[in-house]
Amino acid sequence: MHVFSLEKKIRMRRKILIPPISPAKAKRRTIVLDLDDTLTVLGDHRHATLPCYCMKAVFDRAVFHTHRRYLKEFLVFAADRFELILWTAGTKGYADVAVQKIFETVGRSDVFDHVIARDPAWFNISETSWYDKTLEQLGRPIERVIMFENAPVVVPMSNCVMVQDLLFRMREGPKTVEAAEDATLENAKYLLERWDEELDAAAFLKREASLGYLTAETFRQIQTNRPLAGYSLSILPVKPKAVAASKL
Repeated sequence: MHVFSLEKKIRMRRKILIPPISPAKAKRRTIVLDLDDTLTVLGDHRHATLPCYCMKAVFDRAVFHTHRRYLKEFLVFAADRFELILWTAGTKGYADVAVQKIFETVGRSDVFDHVIARDPAWFNISETSWYDKTLEQLGRPIERVIMFENAPVVVPMSNCVMVQDLLFRMREGPKTVEAAEDATLENAKYLLERWDEELDAAAFLKREASLGYLTAETFRQIQTNRPLAGYSLSILPVKPKAVAASKL
């Protein structure tokens, strides 16, 4: 009990990473998005059909940033309905360039209310531990926050939707899915459309898993290999009847 109490006090002393929510958006819930391998992917090759930008200004060589299918539609939808936060383990210089390229794809520069980049206030890696993204550090009511992430680093995981790493070619079960056919962000939009105001985030995600829209899975914490319960979103298109089922 003493150890738990001490850990809790340490968490409570962690720095809040962003300003309070703006009065104009005070009634909105908060969506947090990871960047690399969730919204975008870095690679040595340019994708043939998806939005793709050269990041030579950051890496001093031809490295390409590919944007996930449906990124524009998803961000426009989310920005118009939620407070939207981008949280990346990348450096500020990298994040600044990546965000500008996202703005080019979306066609507007107001989609993110805040961008959190690598900072000692939250980012720390050692031989025995790995960084985490503790949602309490946002200073928002935790029951009003959902994060989309590709790695099991979110605390608490009950408020996280895990997505498959963006690759040019992905697999789900026996099926192979090309990046140009990836339905992840389309499914994420449908999911958020179903988030009822009266349901807190964890209860909502639990309900969606019980309906089969999300998959309840056990992930492994990086470094410690500790099991973490969470939810994942499919890369395959959602069937319309599943969307309707959540409204019962």
